[in-house]
Amino acid sequence: MNYHTKTILFLCVLVSGITQAQINTASVVVFRPDQDEFVIASDSRAHWVGENLPPTDNGCKIAALKGNIVFSTTGTAAFETHDGTPGGWTNLEEASRAAELHGTGTGDAVSIVNAVADSWAESVREKMALQYASDPDLVTKIAKPPDFALTTGIFAAARGGKIAWAIRNLDLVIDESRIAVNRSHCETGHFCASGHTDVFLEFARKTTPRALAEARNWAIASDAVLRWINNGNALAAIRYVDLTIAYDLSGLVGGPIDALEMRQDGSVRWFYRKANCPENQD
Repeated sequence: MNYHTKTILFLCVLVSGITQAQINTASVVVFRPDQDEFVIASDSRAHWVGENLPPTDNGCKIAALKGNIVFSTTGTAAFETHDGTPGGWTNLEEASRAAELHGTGTGDAVSIVNAVADSWAESVREKMALQYASDPDLVTKIAKPPDFALTTGIFAAARGGKIAWAIRNLDLVIDESRIAVNRSHCETGHFCASGHTDVFLEFARKTTPRALAEARNWAIASDAVLRWINNGNALAAIRYVDLTIAYDLSGLVGGPIDALEMRQDGSVRWFYRKANCPENQD
């Protein structure tokens, strides 16, 4: 089984002349794309980096957008000004704009999801480039090797009874002093993760005694699985996030779990959703 992973951890970027704090959502998102469903789960921890503030556990990292589109993000999710001056932005706002522009027209699922993902990635790339132009040394420090990753957007769209998905990564190309948009892939019918993925990989690949014990316990817990008839994939995604919250040592993962499923007809079912997170972005 192939697993696409990308670990993303960010610190603060301060824009010259504007007092800003960056929300660092270094976290975990686990998802599984399939032909008839797309399931995704995330934690809720968010950090105001650059401020002496504790993390919050009410971050909304999964969103149902217009046009039967699901979006999630890890890494740098927002720049927000303290004094209300222009210049702040969020990944979700840019995803909502991209869905409004490209997600409600005609086209198949593949063309729609790629148009939305590309539009989002280019908009966020431009905004990230302004941050880099303002303070290249600091952005270079926070773009962690080996990928020098900045942020990731995960998209899924349902059209004509089919589901398609797209993943866009924004990475700093050090030797060319630019921010690049790169595509990643998650194989159909496989679980994938973004963010803090070490625990996910441990349990998905069964590389430790506790992961092997978890697999054995999972296999015999048929009564729990039967209560989730036709929702076993969603339950597994939720469990991977739960395990990451339990065992990740960074302190950057935690809080309640949000999880949803989008079916091939475009309908969305939330399994868990915090009260402060909207059911949809319409």
